Amino acid sequence: MSAAEAKPFAVAINEIRNQLGCVAGNDAPYEVKLAWCLAYALHNDAWAMLEGGRVDLDASLARIEGIDQILGGDDGQRIAAQIRDALSGGSA
Repeated sequence: MSAAEAKPFAVAINEIRNQLGCVAGNDAPYEVKLAWCLAYALHNDAWAMLEGGRVDLDASLARIEGIDQILGGDDGQRIAAQIRDALSGGSA
């Protein structure tokens, strides 16, 4: 994917992070917190892509997996596994 093709996704991730940041407090539903954490984990990568930079996929996946330490679930591991599967040619 070229930098130009990545721009809509990068902008969207940053917008999702910004919008969910307003409602992702302690009393927010788990799903809102998960979505905010996922967007937050990837927003710097999104900006790097927007500027034509490279992304360290292993570091990105580690941040996604780290969501489990924040929220106490296993969704970060699940999402990271889905991304790995998609990258290896499986179906996400």
